[in-house]
Amino acid sequence: MDDASRRFWQKKITEGAFLENYLLGLRGWEADWSPDGSKIVYVSAASENGDIWDMVEKEDGTKQRMLNKSKTCKDSDIWIINSDGSENTKLTDSNGPYLEPQWQPEGDLIAYVSNNPETEGIWIMESDGSGKSRIFKGKAYDIAWSPDGAEIAYVKTNNNHTTSLWVMNADGSNQRKITNDSGYFKAYSFPAWSPDADKIVFNYGDIGEYGIWITDHKGKEKLQVGRGFMPQWSPEGNKIACTSTKNERRSISMIELDEKSLPDSTKMAEKSPSFGLLESIIILSALFIMHKK
Repeated sequence: MDDASRRFWQKKITEGAFLENYLLGLRGWEADWSPDGSKIVYVSAASENGDIWDMVEKEDGTKQRMLNKSKTCKDSDIWIINSDGSENTKLTDSNGPYLEPQWQPEGDLIAYVSNNPETEGIWIMESDGSGKSRIFKGKAYDIAWSPDGAEIAYVKTNNNHTTSLWVMNADGSNQRKITNDSGYFKAYSFPAWSPDADKIVFNYGDIGEYGIWITDHKGKEKLQVGRGFMPQWSPEGNKIACTSTKNERRSISMIELDEKSLPDSTKMAEKSPSFGLLESIIILSALFIMHKK
């Protein structure tokens, strides 16, 4: 049985073409760059950066590994590594799971989520792991810094198992709800701020049927602009990239926003993904998990 491949790759993109790839030689997920590009913060489940699998017994009595438990096991921690692969350091205390590390834009703070019932909530810390402080107590996920690093958007899980989208200041003050509670079997997810910090795009809907919505940062006006998953703004704020599924195949799609119509209508047209002259570095993680005997 081949080992599962769950590794970080670094890719430089210009005009949609991959110019370089670099295998960092470690395993994990939820990677995020530091603002200056010198470091990467990420989550890994085991001290040796390995995968943890659960064996499932089939009806014929044979066993097959079916579930990668790394993302749910109790010892998932937040790590930091230099972008050249050196100085890999654990920042948290193995009393997690700790998830979703996010660098503060133009800052040195890292926000993250704890799913340990005793420390549950949203936390911030310095990039060396010091100064840990809980800024929200409760069940939360999909945290997102505002571009100026002054606010954090997040999804809160309510006691009745519904969800809602919230925004708070970076120190945890001024927590405010910007959406209604979701319906049962529906959920909010993946909020992302527009470059000017005036709007937030997010997913809402049933599992597998995700609508893409935009609201102003105060939650006063909302509209659906398309369908897809994990929406992200273009640097100019006039397009939204997302993943979409058609004929059981997943691809990247682009939604072009009609600025004259926002937020009063939904005159949107889907186009092939292209951010023009955008040159960026992204981390792709946990994309290749193989189940072979």
